[in-house]
Amino acid sequence: MKVKNGKFYADWRDENGERKRRVFPNAREARKYQEAMRAEARARKLQGIGSVGEETARWLEGQSGLTARDRWHQRTVAKGMIEVASKLPVRDLTYMIPNSLLERWKQKYSVAALYNLRFRLKSLCAWFELRGAQGLVKNLQRTPTPQPRQVLLEPSELQKMKEFSPPWFRCFLLLCFDGGLRRGEAVRVAPKHYSPETGKITIEVKKRRVQSFQVTDELREILAFAAKTEDPATPFLESLRGRLVTRGGVERWWTKIKKQTGVNPTLTSHDLRRTAATELYLQTKSIAVCQAFLGHANPITTLRYIVHADNLLLKPMVEQMKVAFTRRTASGSIARVEGA
Repeated sequence: MKVKNGKFYADWRDENGERKRRVFPNAREARKYQEAMRAEARARKLQGIGSVGEETARWLEGQSGLTARDRWHQRTVAKGMIEVASKLPVRDLTYMIPNSLLERWKQKYSVAALYNLRFRLKSLCAWFELRGAQGLVKNLQRTPTPQPRQVLLEPSELQKMKEFSPPWFRCFLLLCFDGGLRRGEAVRVAPKHYSPETGKITIEVKKRRVQSFQVTDELREILAFAAKTEDPATPFLESLRGRLVTRGGVERWWTKIKKQTGVNPTLTSHDLRRTAATELYLQTKSIAVCQAFLGHANPITTLRYIVHADNLLLKPMVEQMKVAFTRRTASGSIARVEGA
């Protein structure tokens, strides 16, 4: 509240940040009106008067603890929503706008990427519904569920790749195959993770879980050639190569080795992990052993890796676990609502 020339002015900012002013004969009425208008502006903002661009930015800022891939999905969804409806009030947002984004992404991304983008878009739509939008989640288009990848390496293909690889890349192949590590995890393995006495590598993997595995004789010999450095955090691949090794650099070498050896051109570095898990299941017939080897928290994820090894047994099991997981999640949500 301001006083000027004997007049009392009530100042406040509306939900769009614009400054408002009104004159009153006394301070009491000006202060009362000013507080009422501020409260109304806050309430209207929560009801969806704020723009889509503003609320999308707030949603993006509130996301934390995500992997690099999840952050890419978040940014892609936020960027798409801001491009098509940045200044539109949230209360005027309809389901046709997020569905138009899905139609655009169908032409640009793979089934797996589209599936993950829809998951993040659904989260953003739920955020909008809390702020006044209606019918977004219910009317959001469905996308095809990505099928488990079934491309595996033949033993002869893996042997060829190891023969044509320099020591540092052969070490990468063995870390992914023998240890079941992902590409980024194999790049990070350093002397601090390796115990020569026990012959085990223990490293923090996805979602801050710890994975430990016994190195094979072939991998042990390669690690013995790693240059001794003062810093135990220097990765083995970097020591063996003599310079920095990045995930992008590993992927370029993967493509190069595939061309030199003439193996299946559709193979990816993640197929090393999938092939190892499949061979382990065929040897043990144990899902729990495969789950421990891959370091998965959810057995459904493990089953997607090995379902092709025994479709008649494992495929119905995947469906049953999905139904049980959905019911458990729904009952947990209901319990949280009732507890609130």
